[in-house]
Amino acid sequence: MSVDAVALVQSLGAAARAALPVLAQAPRARKDAALLAAAAAVRAQSAAILAANAADLAEARTAGLSAALLDRLALDAGRLEGIARGLEDVAALPDPVGSVIGDWVRPNGLHFQRVRVPLGVIAVIYESRPNVTVDAGALCLKSGNAAILRGGSESLRSSAALHACLVAGLESAGLPPSAVQLVGTRDRAVVGALLGARGLIDVVVPRGGKGLVARVQQEARVPVIGHLDGICHVYVHGAASLDMAREIVLNAKLRRTGVCGAAETLLVDQACAGTHLHCSQPCWMPAAKCAAMPPPGRRTGAWSRRPTRTSARSSWRRSSPCGWSLASMPPSRTSRRMGRGTPRASSPLTRPLPNVSLPASTARSCCTTRQPSLPTAGSSASARRSASPRTASTRADPWAWSS
Repeated sequence: MSVDAVALVQSLGAAARAALPVLAQAPRARKDAALLAAAAAVRAQSAAILAANAADLAEARTAGLSAALLDRLALDAGRLEGIARGLEDVAALPDPVGSVIGDWVRPNGLHFQRVRVPLGVIAVIYESRPNVTVDAGALCLKSGNAAILRGGSESLRSSAALHACLVAGLESAGLPPSAVQLVGTRDRAVVGALLGARGLIDVVVPRGGKGLVARVQQEARVPVIGHLDGICHVYVHGAASLDMAREIVLNAKLRRTGVCGAAETLLVDQACAGTHLHCSQPCWMPAAKCAAMPPPGRRTGAWSRRPTRTSARSSWRRSSPCGWSLASMPPSRTSRRMGRGTPRASSPLTRPLPNVSLPASTARSCCTTRQPSLPTAGSSASARRSASPRTASTRADPWAWSS
């Protein structure tokens, strides 16, 4: 690890911790003023931001980045306006700091409250998309957390230009500019230094591909808020309007196909699959693939059974003349996964719950700490279950143990 990287992280962390008390106690009006001023700065500095982004794009094309990565990196007037509106939307959100999300009183009169407070200094490590610089900085600012942002090396110029707008907003509202800092180097050793900065950084948030998240989770010596590689689903309910469903599905997939939030799987309720996925309907997304459940009994004709390579089971597939490829598992397995169909007789869903009425003496004994009687080796399963000390659920207050 580079000594310069460690020194840089120590400097950033010390500045963030110095700014944290001021930001954590700042009233909502000052934080919102900073966000609105940053939105105005994005609009005012749009020419400089686009020029920095053009330099990043030119370098990225020379490096041979794919078209999808170039799309993630690219900014234009419309996307800059979306970034500015996003800052205004965050400013309009209620202030989470100090909000009470739980309130209760114990029988002895002791009053408890669960109150939201800032986490501290948050390091956000992300890739390609420069708009994440503003997204992460704005959310940390609103929630009273100091932020250290480390973006992708290919978007360094664009991120620096957008970060300057955040700094301008902080300064105009009288908040310390070090509340939101950007790592201004491409040195990958800085990532390792951030992950090991115990005492300076309170939590790390990786936002990127599976490789980035895996590295952060493996190397971090500070708490991590991570995620796995998920799949973005869109579900169409059986009672949904076809026009509304088509508009939502097209927007979820085609608004911007290169981002991580673009839809990847379309699930359609069996109740409306005959109309919403009918071949006579205009094709929603040409050459797209859709997962669906085959109607009961439709295992011949248009539905064909093909063995899969990854499993001994077979999948049901149907090709649609309008470009759709519909695929699903057999109803027996799909019904269990989706909660449909009739459960087996031995399923817990079909066994009626016993209607047990405990006498008052038994109910009182549940609130005392006594040694339960242990079943013998030859006792039945039902006897072992009845001897198990799982009687605390009958208590009105789960904390009311008495000695």
